Amino acid sequence: MYLHQSYKVRHSRESGNPEKSYLVLPFFLSFLLSTYINMGEAATCRTPPPEDNNKSTFCFFSLNNPDEYTELKKRYKEDPLKECLKKAGQNEEAKNQCQRKFEKIEIKEFYGEAAEGVDKKSVKERFKQMLNTSECDSLIISGHHTGYFAGEQSIGDNDDWKLDLDFMEDLSCEPGCADWFSNVKSLFLMGCRTVRTPELLKKEQPADHHTIRVIDKNDIPIVDNDSHIAVNQAYSSNLAEHNTLNDRYLMMFPESSLYGWGIVAPGKDNLSEESLPDFIKMVGGEPQESTNTDDILNFIQFMNTPDNTCKKYGSIQWANHWKHYPEAAKWLPTSCFLDDSSELDKKTKNLFKEYQKIGCNLTQALNNNKNKPATQKGPVKEAVTGILSLGEEGIRANFNRLMSLITNQDNKKAGWYSEVVNTLKQNEELKAAIVSGLKSEKMGFVRKADYLYFYREMGWQDDSTDKEISSLFLGQLLTAFDKGKNKYNPERITSREDQGEKKEYDVESAHQDIIIRSINDNGLGQWLFNNNKEKFNQLKMKLDQDGWSSSKNLQK
Repeated sequence: MYLHQSYKVRHSRESGNPEKSYLVLPFFLSFLLSTYINMGEAATCRTPPPEDNNKSTFCFFSLNNPDEYTELKKRYKEDPLKECLKKAGQNEEAKNQCQRKFEKIEIKEFYGEAAEGVDKKSVKERFKQMLNTSECDSLIISGHHTGYFAGEQSIGDNDDWKLDLDFMEDLSCEPGCADWFSNVKSLFLMGCRTVRTPELLKKEQPADHHTIRVIDKNDIPIVDNDSHIAVNQAYSSNLAEHNTLNDRYLMMFPESSLYGWGIVAPGKDNLSEESLPDFIKMVGGEPQESTNTDDILNFIQFMNTPDNTCKKYGSIQWANHWKHYPEAAKWLPTSCFLDDSSELDKKTKNLFKEYQKIGCNLTQALNNNKNKPATQKGPVKEAVTGILSLGEEGIRANFNRLMSLITNQDNKKAGWYSEVVNTLKQNEELKAAIVSGLKSEKMGFVRKADYLYFYREMGWQDDSTDKEISSLFLGQLLTAFDKGKNKYNPERITSREDQGEKKEYDVESAHQDIIIRSINDNGLGQWLFNNNKEKFNQLKMKLDQDGWSSSKNLQK
């Protein structure tokens, strides 16, 4: 299990002109895997009213660019309402018609500058407040994205400055919250790499590449390497070959059409506030040059008409944003993955609902009666058995929940733990899911260390498999280790006082330190050495040659 500090990292923009980025590094230890465990008070969710196909609430959660909310509201509510009232003149009935027409549209901001009291609330507190105070027919989450959302407006300490999938998944499992998540019919993920298709993944660089790329854009040297843990875990989740990001979102929002960006999304410098209004205009049936103020009403009608599916819009680039803004990159957006009129997609949606329901059973079983572990045994074992019955795909979809089960120290002390682990150990499909992750070429070494921890915790042993996955793991570490090896002095990353003197980024040395910790903190050294002495000694030799002290070196 990792024993690491909490972190806060602001990412440089992936498109347009890079913005200044920085790290805020609170220094206290977290004893739980923050990637898998989300702490905090339970949420309460507002019960959505009876469905009204003529009305829609667009909820914004803007972490980086508040103009996205203000532009959509201005273009599709404020300006057309003013224009309608102007045309109505002194005709009271016409004025009333204008008001009634645009009362159908609610556009609300729950995190950006337009949200009341946002400076007093963390990202996660504010998200829970949104669930408690408003129903959302469409939800727009916007910000920098690596596997979680964050941005220049992010507020919060510890882990509360980011909006991550694990946190939202836990909320979707809260009693009374399923209806809130099911009420969302359109989910817009306005961030880079927010939807992942097999075609995109084939062309995608591994998580380790993106870890260095994003961290290297920070404007100060990195002496606290926990940002590497955050980014490597996030990109590993984002680029998972067997549990794609969009599947997890569609499990949480089972009635939603999903819209996101396959590669790079437009940022502030590329007028990201223009992309969603243009997309709504296009889906609503209006040509690009149209100035029809009914666009958003057309869009609402389109999304609420069963005969109209978004599948045919799957290849549309969101209003070909880059053509209108020449300074922007040529991004590859992706829309809608499920078509309810297709029998195959109906089956897929039902599977997602089942994965979510059974996965939530485990979350609830672990959260209930924490002070009475004896009463947890039956519900936990039943939930675990349910997950295992879903087959390899369902197991992968719920892997993080199983990971939280075996990394929580309180669970390990419970009387039921060994019996539950024995149930997991005997399942061949679970083993296949873990082994396939360990063989993934896209997964970052930090998350792969988690998988290897899980593999060893289960006590699985197979000589050929052990040798193969240890060889792949050490090979991946050796490749990561060689990145920019002449740029740094490893010993200096231990001293924060040296920051001002440094001329080079310490990205690679922090990267190397995480390689050491990914092995030592998970107790993997002896196992890796036993299964591949040659590569393990190569890695140890590289550390020795590059000046790492024995106190920081690999442990067997």
